[in-house]
Amino acid sequence: RRIFAFGLPSFIMNALSSFMVTFVNLFLVAYSDTAIAFFGAYFKVQQLIVMTVNGLIQGCLPVMRFNYGAGNSERLHSAFRYGTALGLFTASETMRSFGISAMRIMAASYLFCGLSTMISTYFQATEKVGSSMAIQLCRQMLFLVPALWCLDKLFHLNGIWLAFPVAETATLLVALVMMAWHRRKNIS
Repeated sequence: RRIFAFGLPSFIMNALSSFMVTFVNLFLVAYSDTAIAFFGAYFKVQQLIVMTVNGLIQGCLPVMRFNYGAGNSERLHSAFRYGTALGLFTASETMRSFGISAMRIMAASYLFCGLSTMISTYFQATEKVGSSMAIQLCRQMLFLVPALWCLDKLFHLNGIWLAFPVAETATLLVALVMMAWHRRKNIS
């Protein structure tokens, strides 16, 4: 039961990716098949980066978990700090015409994604499963879907691309507040 509970955040993080792609495609279908094709290609490129970062994070999880269980908070925090510090496709002319600016907009989300994912992993390692899941839900559902809806209305297709860095920024802010709250709670 405990193994299932501690592994649940990783499962949810992986499952939410599929839901996120579905929701984004629901918005993109209003624009064009090319927009959907671009997002599919973008998602593949993103996965190269995300899988690399995820490999690092999954390598940090057992190290952080072991040190948490051993009561070695100095090494736990050291693993968190080091893990955080490390943190092309052929396209038609139509896809390139908006794909380049879309990539620039969405790539901004990478600045925030790594740290919030590492904080989520830290929570998973330190038995704060609810906090870990909350961060993943914020990233791929609670902030992204409303951002897609609002920014699509305001900025049309560019709003959909902009929703990713907006959702990642909001998720990072929530993750940082949660981390500060948990740290303050553990000190007192």
